[in-house]
Amino acid sequence: MIRISIVVLVSFFSSYLFSQPAQLDKNKDSYNWMIGAGWNFVSPAKEMSNIQGLAFPSRFMVDKHYYGGWSLEAAMAFGKFDTLGVFADTVTRKTSFFSLDANVRYSFQKMLYPAQSLDPYFSYGLGLTNRSAMGTNVNLNAAVGLNLWISSNVGLQLQSAFKVALTSDILKSDKHYLQHTVGLVVRIPEASITSSNFGKRRYKKIKIIREKPKKKKKKKESDAK
Repeated sequence: MIRISIVVLVSFFSSYLFSQPAQLDKNKDSYNWMIGAGWNFVSPAKEMSNIQGLAFPSRFMVDKHYYGGWSLEAAMAFGKFDTLGVFADTVTRKTSFFSLDANVRYSFQKMLYPAQSLDPYFSYGLGLTNRSAMGTNVNLNAAVGLNLWISSNVGLQLQSAFKVALTSDILKSDKHYLQHTVGLVVRIPEASITSSNFGKRRYKKIKIIREKPKKKKKKKESDAK
């Protein structure tokens, strides 16, 4: 059911994307805030084919544009994490999953201008992950993703992240995992470029009238004598 929902969602937005390309302005910041919600799928690093997720949106994020292509992102995700093949006893352990992340993101969209609908990016940061059978740990995040903009402010987001558990046995740890996301994102533009003032001139021309200097009258020859 989950796979069918993803295929339908991607097919719909792909067709809509190419029929109505986004209209962006290269010379302005593309957004102020960005919010998103989507499906969150995780798999153990040692068993990447064991991808698990929920049938409803399970990841939420908010992103604040900083400068140029740089932005700051905060995200929350939850779901399930069955650990078959992770532990040495090979027993399936069904666990709950919850994560919090704080990342720095860089977008390559302006470099691809005029391919305005494509917005590839990478991000990195730190996170906190809790799994009921494995405890809580801090992880290092590294992700690559792509936003497909169907309009100036609405798009489809695809992302894959690798999360490294910062443990004492980091090279042999069973806590590393992959996290994949499919969802919708909405950008909130700067207040100064909202649609209400989009077609109006931002500055009015002020006409400065300068007073011409008065010409001195020539003295009559009779007065000069």
